[in-house]
Amino acid sequence: MVRTKLYDKKGQLVRFHDREVKDLTVLRGYRPKIFKQIYEGRSLTIQDGLEAWSLLARQGLDADKIKAALSNQLVMPLFALGLLVILFFKTPPYHRYIRKERLWIIFLGSAMLFWGLLFALYRLGVNGTIDPMFAQTVPVLFLLLFALHLYRKEGRIEELR
Repeated sequence: MVRTKLYDKKGQLVRFHDREVKDLTVLRGYRPKIFKQIYEGRSLTIQDGLEAWSLLARQGLDADKIKAALSNQLVMPLFALGLLVILFFKTPPYHRYIRKERLWIIFLGSAMLFWGLLFALYRLGVNGTIDPMFAQTVPVLFLLLFALHLYRKEGRIEELR
């Protein structure tokens, strides 16, 4: 049985219309395992996420949670590479050997701060507040571009010596 809501011109609910349906196809290619994982808040594999995203896109449904989960799995680990290069080039060599405790506090603090920012952007993407494809991608891209800039800048200095 399918129940349809009927509204008047003012947008107020007037009544329901019930009808019997023998076959009802809601989603073609539906895989209950994937959507059960999404509903329970568990993480998806990349393959399952891509399949669910394509299924929802074909049906014209909202896929913000899946897009956010995929960008979290694909883009989030890249921030470590950029942060590593930035911290390496921004730390003077003598600090690496003399002030180890202070250096580790700075390294861990900056990593946790940036991870916290990315996690907050991930949660905003899951809720649909901001576009999930850009929530983590843009900050990580800026971080990687800045790391590449530092790498090239420091490389030129070494060539001049």
